[in-house]
Amino acid sequence: MSQYYVLFETEDNGTITVSVPSLPGCYSNGQTIEEATSNIQEAIQLYLSVAKERNEQDVLDHDDSRVVVQSLMVNTSSMNNIHNYA
Repeated sequence: MSQYYVLFETEDNGTITVSVPSLPGCYSNGQTIEEATSNIQEAIQLYLSVAKERNEQDVLDHDDSRVVVQSLMVNTSSMNNIHNYA
């Protein structure tokens, strides 16, 4: 089981953008935390699948059979409102 920390950011239009700092270029979004979480889990699985096809050894060290998302929510309108959702 692999765990990835993800960063959720609320955009001005209400969309929640989510990225995985340890997987460059792996990001998604959603209208709710639940939707964004589901979407990023799928994006991580796809990212890891492509890495396997390309034999990218640094990514292959992770077990992608089950992805667990640990997250940090950042409200960009006020950097004082930081919440840890685990």
